[in-house]
Amino acid sequence: MKRMKQTIALVGMTALLFAVTLTAQAQGRGGGQSKGRMTTAGQGGGRTTGQAGRPSGQPGKQSGQGQMDQDRLRAHTTDQQRDRLRDCVSAADQARERARDMARDAKSAGFTIEQANQQRDQLRQRIQTMQQQHEQLRQSLNNEQRTMLQDRLRVMEQQQERSNVRLHEMDQELNQGKLDRNRIARQSREIEQAMNEWRNQYRKMSQEMGVKP
Repeated sequence: MKRMKQTIALVGMTALLFAVTLTAQAQGRGGGQSKGRMTTAGQGGGRTTGQAGRPSGQPGKQSGQGQMDQDRLRAHTTDQQRDRLRDCVSAADQARERARDMARDAKSAGFTIEQANQQRDQLRQRIQTMQQQHEQLRQSLNNEQRTMLQDRLRVMEQQQERSNVRLHEMDQELNQGKLDRNRIARQSREIEQAMNEWRNQYRKMSQEMGVKP
């Protein structure tokens, strides 16, 4: 009986030690996995930081490319092109002023259809001169310059179409002997706005091509 009790006690202690050993091993594996996950998370955090850092360098790269394009554009701009651009700016200013004067005069109660026809003809002449100067400048550009300035040129073409449409509307009414002073004033203001945008594009082109006023 005594021997049996000793045997049972020995078996119990062995089982207890075995259970403790299993628990320690399980905790060790769990800690290792947690540490591994933490390490992976840390690596992921490092990669995220790196990825976030790369796009931040793109604007600088784009800005640098833009400066290189501008430097190249200036290097290819001839003295003749600079002179033509100055002529274009002057012609755009004259067309803008003529449109502004007509918009102002049309508001007057004494504004007659004869005055409207005369000022319309003067405005058309200013716009035609500006467009001729612009075409001469555009034809003088080489393919690389046209590519670099294509956005400016496209905006100016849109504004040219806008002013031509308003002039056509004005022609239709005045040629029929009709005079709506408010409408004439509105059409003239829209032409002035188109000339302002045209002038703004010339100003930007002047900066990009290194043309001083």
